[in-house]
Amino acid sequence: MRTELLTLTPEEFCDATGAFAPLREFAKRYASMAEVWDECIIPDWLLWILGRIEAEGLPVFAEWCAERAARSAARADLAADRARAAAAEAVRATDARAAADAYVRAADARVAVAADAYAVRTAQVAEIRRRWGNPFKS
Repeated sequence: MRTELLTLTPEEFCDATGAFAPLREFAKRYASMAEVWDECIIPDWLLWILGRIEAEGLPVFAEWCAERAARSAARADLAADRARAAAAEAVRATDARAAADAYVRAADARVAVAADAYAVRTAQVAEIRRRWGNPFKS
């Protein structure tokens, strides 16, 4: 682990690691990287930070993420199929009520995809914090 990075301010950390603009903008709101870590809810950013400090265990975690992403993608494909079928049914509907009901089913399927994606990202953040805690706190 690159311990010399663990004591830097957010600005210093971002400069030293070549942080990308959105992370840099987020980090500058906080006084310490420990706060940045605690407040961040974007798993990609947390993984990027872990990669810069060379935390151990990232390949195993990447496999864990890939497995869950594959399951989520399969659910998203199924929901997208349902949404397309409902939208097609709405187009073919001969009365307004049937069309409206079909459009609602299509919208519900899209909401399910978004909710699942949010749940996956939330689970990733929780698992990152479970495995690594806060590397910026001693």
